[in-house]
Parts: sequence; structure tokens; C-alpha cells
Amino acid sequence: MKKKLLIVEDNPVNMKLLKLLIKNMDFEPLYAENGKEALRIIKEHVPDIVLCDIQMPEMDGIQLVQHIRAENSLSHITVIAVTAHAMVGDRERLLSYGFDAYISKPIDTRKLRELLLAYLEGNSA
Repeated sequence: MKKKLLIVEDNPVNMKLLKLLIKNMDFEPLYAENGKEALRIIKEHVPDIVLCDIQMPEMDGIQLVQHIRAENSLSHITVIAVTAHAMVGDRERLLSYGFDAYISKPIDTRKLRELLLAYLEGNSA
């Protein structure tokens, strides 16, 4: 059975890039444009992995991951931050909020693909 991957991204260009990146990977893709929409989808479909932008309207990525971690039935979901925050300390700060991994924008497609494959195979990166 394919693992479900939810991409949460409000920027159409980044969403298109992420869709292309996972096109040939063994995922059942789900999509949301903001954290509020993502939370509804997560409760309905319980994805295995969430690729989550940080700055979004309605509910940002930090609020979303905090909701996921607070709910026992969802806390097992792997959540990967995809963000323009690339300063020293940003990775550690985001991991402290409950993200499992972090990748900065502009997205290095090779690194993101390797990260997703590691989680797909059950090896957290």
C-alpha cells in the first residue's frame, strides 16, 4: 500500500515543483494550500508524511505541527518543514517545535528526494 504524502504549500510555483518532484515516487499525494485546510485533510486521511511550508495564511506551519503533536492519534505522522528560514539556528528552532526534519528554500530537489525516500523506506534521516 502506498504511503500518503500531504504537501502543504500556499505558493503555486513551489506547489508545482513539489508535485513534479514526487510524481514518480511511490506516494499517494494529498495537497493543501494552508494549515487550516491541511489539518482537516490530516484528520480525514491521516497521511504518513507531511511536507509543510512555515509561512502560510489561516494557520502557519508551526501552528499546524503543534496541533499534530498535541493529538495522540496524529502524533506519529512525520512532518518535514520546507521553509525559506535558512539562518543559523532555524533548523534547531523548527525541530524544537516538533518537526521531524527540515529543508530550506530554494528547494534542493536532490536533498528533498533523498529525505523522502529515507522516510518512505522507514529510515528517518
